Amino acid sequence: MKKTLTTLVLTLALTLTLGYMNVLGQNTDRLHKNGIPNLKQAVQSENTGLKKSAIYMAGKYKIAEMVEPLVNQLAKEDDDNVKVLIALSLYEIGDEKGIDAIQDLAYRENPGRVKRMTEALVYEYYKDEDNLTALAK
Repeated sequence: MKKTLTTLVLTLALTLTLGYMNVLGQNTDRLHKNGIPNLKQAVQSENTGLKKSAIYMAGKYKIAEMVEPLVNQLAKEDDDNVKVLIALSLYEIGDEKGIDAIQDLAYRENPGRVKRMTEALVYEYYKDEDNLTALAK
């Protein structure tokens, strides 16, 4: 019962945060003070739907504060679909630490969908000359 209530509260908080961001015209500069902590908690949730929604939102709105929680979750995630979603979100955010985590995953992952997707994301990221120049420094 307590677990269900916690999941319901997190889902409600995430929904309110999404609604708040839509009202602001997707402006994360004025993100509600509880929005980021709620997203961080949702990324670690056992509820797969809530977790995926939080991961997607972090990438869609390019929330840089979510890089660390996403990288941590990527390291301990077992679900291939969630791994790919985290990699896509980190790619969208575009932070170097996130790209490094995607590259590490591509290197250590066994051949399959996750490896193909992460290798493609790394390739796309470094295809841009500005990112390649940053890598050389």
